[in-house]
Amino acid sequence: MRIEVLSDHVGAQHERLTSELDDNALRLAKHHERLEQATADLDAARRRRGPLRRLFRVHSAAERRAQRIVEELDDSIARARQRHQDLRKRRMQIAGGLEGEERFRSRLSRLSDEWTYLAGYQNRVGEVDAILIGPRSVWAVEVKFRRARLHVDGDEWWFEKHDRDGDVVETRPAVNGRGHNWGRQASDPARKLESWLGRNGFPLRVRTAVVLTNPQASLGGIRNQQVDLVTCDPFEVVHSRRFDGGELSETERDAIAELVRMDHRRHEERRSRRRAASGEAGETGGTRVGGV
Repeated sequence: MRIEVLSDHVGAQHERLTSELDDNALRLAKHHERLEQATADLDAARRRRGPLRRLFRVHSAAERRAQRIVEELDDSIARARQRHQDLRKRRMQIAGGLEGEERFRSRLSRLSDEWTYLAGYQNRVGEVDAILIGPRSVWAVEVKFRRARLHVDGDEWWFEKHDRDGDVVETRPAVNGRGHNWGRQASDPARKLESWLGRNGFPLRVRTAVVLTNPQASLGGIRNQQVDLVTCDPFEVVHSRRFDGGELSETERDAIAELVRMDHRRHEERRSRRRAASGEAGETGGTRVGGV
């Protein structure tokens, strides 16, 4: 199988979260240093309090100021600790995503060069983990590494996590950060890609799949899933004949792969221009405010 990475958005997220964790750890350490000094200042202010003030529990201005700083730093430390926990949890999830994609890619890597694997395809409506182009089919595949039991009923996707005894300990929606279920993560970009291919001479169906690659993942009730395939077996994507379309020659497969690359690049360029324009607008806005 020919493998090509169009974009490594999961890897980039992992690097960004690692950097944020490092920054937050440094911030937390500085808060602790400041708290140590503020606590010493508070103790010194209390010792300087006169006998009458101690008797009637009247705090000096210096003591009140030091107490306020200590309380503010306690709050800052609590927020930084919570953020650290949130970032670590998110990074663990991203690391799971990386492992899941690697497992999927590794399992399929022994396929012949009749298959092309394009990782990290993105268009205007979203991104999908892989586009697979084979002798008789084109697939948009979303890969998940959850150790859970997945259920689907139409637009409702959810998963259950079990303890070692098999009891359900948690039930959560199977959605991304934008609230789109896992099926939509594959089908939304696939339909846009399908339209693009059709306008460029390839009116074919882009098949959609959600693949669970964690060895302890399983499927529960799967009904009206609105994607072609939900499976725990990566090979079902490429070996199930019921999803085959017309024969695609090597020339056609290469042309489809190039169209996928082109579509990815043009949307990437549009996003870059929007980010640049947004940054310029922010800088201009800041100048205007500062000059008023």
